[in-house]
Amino acid sequence: MKTINVKPVEDIAIRLKDRTYTCSFNMLTMAYLQEEIVKIKETISEVSPAHTAALILYAGIKTNEPDFTVEEANALALNMSPAHYAEIMGHFNESMLTSMSKEQDMAAKKMIAQYWNDVKKSTSE
Repeated sequence: MKTINVKPVEDIAIRLKDRTYTCSFNMLTMAYLQEEIVKIKETISEVSPAHTAALILYAGIKTNEPDFTVEEANALALNMSPAHYAEIMGHFNESMLTSMSKEQDMAAKKMIAQYWNDVKKSTSE
């Protein structure tokens, strides 16, 4: 029998002066992220680092707050420093990839890179 070891998702708090958002990176996050990537494939020619951060924030926060919008995530990302962006992307990558074997990790990285390349190609046509 195959065993799948599940580790709990570590939430991160995104604190603003007047509000704190809880951001979780789990399978629901991936579903929200995929939905948004499909939507933008037809409307933009390039996904900037800020837009990538906004999409990841959107998906991670929407997991805990169903009314959270992409527009709110865009505003949130624009008010963050590059260091925050790096920290969020690092946590996202760690959350999604650390539980995988080396082979699964490499396959996932290739799949993610291919997915973003497909987005770029489809929007430049």
